[in-house]
Amino acid sequence: MKKILIYLFLSLAAITFLYPFYWMIVASLSPESEISGLWVLPTQFTLASYTQMLSKIPIGRSLMNSVLVASLTTLGVIVFSSMVGYALALMKFKGRNVIFYIIIFTMTLPFQITLIPNYITMVKLNLVDTYAALVLPFLLNAFAILLFRQAFLGMPQALIDAARVDGCSDFRILFQVLFPNIIPTVVI
Repeated sequence: MKKILIYLFLSLAAITFLYPFYWMIVASLSPESEISGLWVLPTQFTLASYTQMLSKIPIGRSLMNSVLVASLTTLGVIVFSSMVGYALALMKFKGRNVIFYIIIFTMTLPFQITLIPNYITMVKLNLVDTYAALVLPFLLNAFAILLFRQAFLGMPQALIDAARVDGCSDFRILFQVLFPNIIPTVVI
């Protein structure tokens, strides 16, 4: 009996969570006049809402813009944040810890605080209404830097020493030796 009650409760919860999605799909396939009285299924199905949306909104262009900006930003974060994480983890220089603590501090700042300075910077660089204005401010990510730094700190020093003996530069060590070993961090 207990198992039946649990499954009944879980089924009710699933229906409660899935019903808005079901209603959204059914309403999009219904004529506009039937939406207010819609309960289970409409009396007739129509694709008028979709054709109207496609004729009025450049959805294809918007999708391509989103894919382009997201891809460039993701690639930039992976490349540049891994470089900063590598420098903070494995290179010895003055102020390394101070820089790391400043990066950690920036994680506490809300996005709204940096919004206006970012806009002013984009205006001064004449980048308003360009893809660069959407990508450049986000090429470095404090959380990604933290993840990469921690991943590189976990790498065995012998691996890095062996790469240096073979004549690898820091870039080659980062991208050809260490990077394949931190793929789980990159995926996160």
